[in-house]
Amino acid sequence: YISLSYATLVCGNCLNFIIIPIVSATWTPPLYAWYPCNMSISICYWSCYLHQSTGFLTIGAVHVACETLVTGFILQICAQLEVLNHRVLSINLKIQNLALREKDKNKIFLYESFLTNACITDHNSILKFAELLSETFLQVLFIQFCASLSVIGTSIYLLTTIKVYSADFVITTLYLICLLNQMLLYCWYSNQVLLNSRELFRSIYNTDWITLHSKTQKTLLLMMLMASSPIQLFKGAIIKVNLDAFLNVLKFSYSAFNILKNPSKDLN
Repeated sequence: YISLSYATLVCGNCLNFIIIPIVSATWTPPLYAWYPCNMSISICYWSCYLHQSTGFLTIGAVHVACETLVTGFILQICAQLEVLNHRVLSINLKIQNLALREKDKNKIFLYESFLTNACITDHNSILKFAELLSETFLQVLFIQFCASLSVIGTSIYLLTTIKVYSADFVITTLYLICLLNQMLLYCWYSNQVLLNSRELFRSIYNTDWITLHSKTQKTLLLMMLMASSPIQLFKGAIIKVNLDAFLNVLKFSYSAFNILKNPSKDLN
C-alpha cells in the first residue's frame, strides 16, 4: 500500500510539473532551459515541451523502481521472519504428530534435531541477508538521508516565501510530501523487520520446550540468545531507520516551518 501510494504521489508530482505550464497564462516549458530555437514558435515549443515531459515521466518511473527495489528486499526479510516464526511455533505440533505414529525415541529425537537445526539455519541466512543488504545500501542511504534533510529544509523555506494556493505552492507542497513518503518507505519497512525479529524471540519462548529433549532445549536456548538482539537495518546511517526516526523528521520539518514562517516573533 505504501509503495503504491508513493508511486501515485511521484506520478502526480510529475504530472503537475507537466500540466501546470500549459494551464498557466504564459506558456513556458516545465523547466527553464536553453534550446537553439525560438520558443514563441508553436512547433519549437511543443518539441521542447515533449522532450522535458518525457524526461520527467522517465525519471519518475526510474526513481520509483529504485526506491521500491530496496523496500522489496526489506519485505523479503519480513516475510522470511514471519515464516520462521510459524516454523518455530509448529515444532511441538509436528513432533506430537510423529509421536503418534512412531514409538522409537531415537527417531523422534532426530526429527527434533532436524526441525531445530533447520530453524537455526534459516535464522542465520536471514541475518546474513540483512547484513548484506545493510552493507550494500548503507552509503547510498546515508547520502540520500543527508540530501533529503537539506531539501526538506529548503522546501519548507520556499513554502514560506511562495504565495499560498499558487501553482508553485502546490508543486512545492507535493514535492515535500513525496520526499517525506520516500523516507517513510525505508522507515516503515525497516521498523517492520525490527518488530518481526523481536517476535521471533517470543515465539521461541512460547514453544512448549519443556517437553522437548534436553539437547533440543539447549539448541532453542542458543537460538533465543541470537534472537534477543533484534535486526536493525542500516545501523551506520545518520539516524536509526525506523518509525521513531521518521517522526523526528516530521518534528524537525514542523519546527523549521514555524521558525521560518515567523522569524521576527521567534527572535522577540
